[in-house]
Amino acid sequence: MRHLFTTLVLLLLAPLAQAFTYQDTDVLLAFRKDGADDTLFNLGSISQFLNRTDGEEVQVTNFNLELVRSKYDLTDELKVVLLATTSKDVVLASRAAWLSDADPDSQPTELTASQWQQLLWSKINSVGVKAQDFSKASPTNAFTAPASLPSAYTYIVGNGGTSANLLSTLGGSTSFKVEAGVPADLTLYAIRPSTVSPKPASALIGRFTFSTDGVLKFIAGPPVVEPPLDPVQISAITYGAPGATVTFTSVANAKYRLLSSDSPAGPVSGWTVGTTSAVGTGGVVSLADAAPAGAQKFYAVETFR
Repeated sequence: MRHLFTTLVLLLLAPLAQAFTYQDTDVLLAFRKDGADDTLFNLGSISQFLNRTDGEEVQVTNFNLELVRSKYDLTDELKVVLLATTSKDVVLASRAAWLSDADPDSQPTELTASQWQQLLWSKINSVGVKAQDFSKASPTNAFTAPASLPSAYTYIVGNGGTSANLLSTLGGSTSFKVEAGVPADLTLYAIRPSTVSPKPASALIGRFTFSTDGVLKFIAGPPVVEPPLDPVQISAITYGAPGATVTFTSVANAKYRLLSSDSPAGPVSGWTVGTTSAVGTGGVVSLADAAPAGAQKFYAVETFR
């Protein structure tokens, strides 16, 4: 009889050992699609993404990609969002909510203390806590639920299921879209309560990308802005063996390729791209079209990265 009692205790405890767990400052990764279940992962503390060197990349692997693939087509209207928050009970200067932003041209701003707690902390904390409460038999860091379930991301963020049209802005709590389709490129901001008026801009932490092959990556700091590419000035076009040769002035280490067309009509972006390329030297460089066909041929040289 004692042996049977012990077995029952172990069976009752086993599901709890596999439960989704959550505490404030954990990063929640949510996937949702209209008409499908929500899937939520706990990626662990936000600290793993903070205070990194600008440009540093971190590939995130502590979520079950196969579970995501079993639920969704990664290219079919799937939405992804990341969010985290401190506790509402830490000192005001230490409070922050971290949200993904799908609009590269937006600039989130800080909120009043009451707005921060009511609009951000309450929803983010509720998503994590309710997933924990309703996931007794789920994998350790994953929670899947019908969107209509009161513990589901969609239900909570959509204001109890009444604001499905506002899901992209956390139920109307943000001025920017927190979710993006796949492939996703999401800027991560830290939004804090502030007593300053007007409210200052929120700090940019980095960005997350999620590709159609399921790679989730974090890149610290602001995005790198590439300088504009210099236009190319063609100096000569000659014809002979082995064909047409296009000569132009180059910039050191820039990459060049030849474009050609039988007609100058239409955009150059639609012209045929040559099979060879060249690296600029800072001086004169040539590219050849070994077998130009047709009565006439038009050429352009394109700089590319």
